[in-house]
Amino acid sequence: MFKKKQINWPISVFYFTVGKTSAKLLKKVTKIPIQYPWNIENSENLIKIIKNNKKINKKNVVIINGNIGRIFLKKELKKDGYKVFNLECYRRKLIQYNKYTESIKWKKNKINTLIITSCEILKRLEYLFHDNKNKKWIYNCTIICTGERIKKLALNMGWKKVILCSSANNYVIFQKIKSLKWSAKEDLNL
Repeated sequence: MFKKKQINWPISVFYFTVGKTSAKLLKKVTKIPIQYPWNIENSENLIKIIKNNKKINKKNVVIINGNIGRIFLKKELKKDGYKVFNLECYRRKLIQYNKYTESIKWKKNKINTLIITSCEILKRLEYLFHDNKNKKWIYNCTIICTGERIKKLALNMGWKKVILCSSANNYVIFQKIKSLKWSAKEDLNL
């Protein structure tokens, strides 16, 4: 879409993304260097990169996100004196599941390990399995999560087995699963 419209991307601004894949895609379109937190791809580390960039000087920041985008990034940057604007470029629409049939299906398939890449997904799981019988079952599942914030929320919500993965990158998640030395490897047919 961007190529068809021949957008001339400003070169006098800095471009950042939360993750490597977004950075690669944006660089391909803009032909401009993109910075991202290469060690741990999350908003917290992106904030550090932005704050450590002395050339930015607390100017205007535009966050391009979806309708359910996190406010954390905006809130933290504003706290430090940045002027922050949001540009909603896509909409997330939650799939409506039948709570009863989903719990039966998951239990029948012996699901006991969940990969969680956002707090929204975790909250949605609790909503889907909120009755006492299902809540006890879902809280016994192992959670592989992709950030400290998700881990903290999972523990606060009641999950006991929470494993932290350093990134939401598919390769990193797969490597984490392969490295596990417990029954989840068998459950995932690895």
